[in-house]
Amino acid sequence: MENIKYPELSVIITAYNMECYVEECLESVLCQIPIDGTVKIIFVDDGSTDETVLIAQRVLRHFPDNVATMIQQKNCGLSAARNVALDSVDSNYLTFLDCDDFWFPSYWKEIMPFIAEGKTDLIEYDAALVAEGGTPIGVLNICRHESAYGTLCDKKRLSFADRFKNFAWARVYRATLFEGIRFPVGRRYEDGATIPHIYIKCNLARSIARPLLAYRQRFGSITRETKPSDVLDILASAEEAFSLSLSGNAKGFWALIGIRHFVFACHMTLRMPPNVRRSCAEFLAKSGRSGCRTDQPLKARAKLTFPGFYLKYLELKLKAVANRGLPIGENQRV
Repeated sequence: MENIKYPELSVIITAYNMECYVEECLESVLCQIPIDGTVKIIFVDDGSTDETVLIAQRVLRHFPDNVATMIQQKNCGLSAARNVALDSVDSNYLTFLDCDDFWFPSYWKEIMPFIAEGKTDLIEYDAALVAEGGTPIGVLNICRHESAYGTLCDKKRLSFADRFKNFAWARVYRATLFEGIRFPVGRRYEDGATIPHIYIKCNLARSIARPLLAYRQRFGSITRETKPSDVLDILASAEEAFSLSLSGNAKGFWALIGIRHFVFACHMTLRMPPNVRRSCAEFLAKSGRSGCRTDQPLKARAKLTFPGFYLKYLELKLKAVANRGLPIGENQRV
């Protein structure tokens, strides 16, 4: 394999105040990628106020033969940090890695053959859930099953929409898929607003149904703190999807994406105190009315038309799940 001339991969790593994790993250990549320049790291510091940059610079100095670019900007959020990195990508493929996560030692060995062939547009893979200290606690199944190259037909796109696992770091992408696509600046849960567009553009995909990286479950991360603005951001993605479902060749796909966003917003609403929850319910009612279509399944129309009843149903259902001692995830089926 040493003589194969395979296309480049850009690894986009974004960081904000990650001094506790940046060394492990960078070393997990640098210790396994080749030093011939075919893989490069684009590290974007989003205005950190701790020692993140100094530690990153120190780690990169220990790997002088690897190609790495460091970009420093004022704090503008994850979307803006990823976008500035995307603007500097000049490789055939790219992937994302959050600075509190890390690659498993087998990552490059698993990914490299498919990048070398250059046939696939997208490679998706599972992730291991780890505690803040790195202890394994579970698996996040991104893929439904292992699959070789396959054309992303409508059925497979609907399967992605139904699973609704939009994590940007769980995939390697042909760089051209991001032409004309960027993450929405100023919004949280930006992956859900972006990755579905990639699946619409993608033709050939490969699924690796085993964990290739660790997704750290960190107390205080943006996915753990719920605010009313989060619900609004998610509903904005829902309304965009509902709008796209009105025309074109992917009506069913976008309708399902919109419904999944709406359900996710309902779950997030239940994380907030009752007095805040009431105001969010008003936003849900407005979004539900705008997204409801007569050609949608009855169950979906009921959720969109009567979000107040659906929230109550969710609350009772989740309590029942908790009483049985089962874990409750963001995308718990109810």
